[in-house]
Amino acid sequence: MFSNRSALLLFGLTLGGCGNILSSPATRPTPPARFSLTGRVTDNTTGVALGNVTVTIVDGANAGWFGVTASDGSGAYTIAGLQPGGFTARARAQHYNEVSKGVTLTSNQFLNFSLMPSPVP
Repeated sequence: MFSNRSALLLFGLTLGGCGNILSSPATRPTPPARFSLTGRVTDNTTGVALGNVTVTIVDGANAGWFGVTASDGSGAYTIAGLQPGGFTARARAQHYNEVSKGVTLTSNQFLNFSLMPSPVP
């Protein structure tokens, strides 16, 4: 049979093992960080802010995300909820040549676009 000392040691080992399981926080996957791409769109020749410009993420893990500039004509846009990584952002507006830029997003970032007016036919 076990002595009192052996029984206490066995009991302590049993509790110690259970304590580690019970006191350890549950391992949950950490959700991926999400960031925003923010900027301003202007006319290349006049510097005037452009409204109604569509800024779209065209490739990478964020493909398909888009933002539209504020209708107040400030040219500002924000695309939120983006995963970190590399991708191409494209700005398009009627009567302007589209512009694409490469981005490596590792935190919230600013990216401005300057669009050249399309030639008039």
